[in-house]
Amino acid sequence: MKEIEVKILDINKKILENKLKSLSAKKVSEGELSTLYLDTKNKDIHHNKNMLRTRTSKNGVILCLKTKMEKKETKSADEYETKVSDLNNTLKILNCLGICVVEEVKKHRTSYKINNVHFDIDTYLGNYSYIPTFFEIEAVNKKDILKYVKLLGFKESDAKPWTLGDLIRHYSKKNKTK
Repeated sequence: MKEIEVKILDINKKILENKLKSLSAKKVSEGELSTLYLDTKNKDIHHNKNMLRTRTSKNGVILCLKTKMEKKETKSADEYETKVSDLNNTLKILNCLGICVVEEVKKHRTSYKINNVHFDIDTYLGNYSYIPTFFEIEAVNKKDILKYVKLLGFKESDAKPWTLGDLIRHYSKKNKTK
């Protein structure tokens, strides 16, 4: 499946949730997510512009591979997901193949949906709690994303095709200039 998304920074969660509700968005989930990023010791997955992770939520564990990641006006990637019944055994299997956990990231996520458009409000916990709450819009095409960027009162220039790494670099620089 093709994933296409953008991030919008420095949002007010309460105001944004009211705007989403005014557009008849349905709240589909809320809770903590724990993500384990996986790679080889030489970071072969990352160097090939791919990303492998597990994500644990109250709904279970998902193993996800994102390939052919591109960042233009939107961030897009081919995304392959499968539900995992046993995280520890999955990690042992991957470890036998030379793939290990390189980082654990926790965040609180509130998710909404309108038709096939997904909206996530994320707040990082722990090591990345210095990153302010931000907003993601994911859809099957750029046109739908930009439609909701505008309907929610943002400008196209507010929509960033960023990864977690981009957020870290942006807010690390911002914190150094303070």
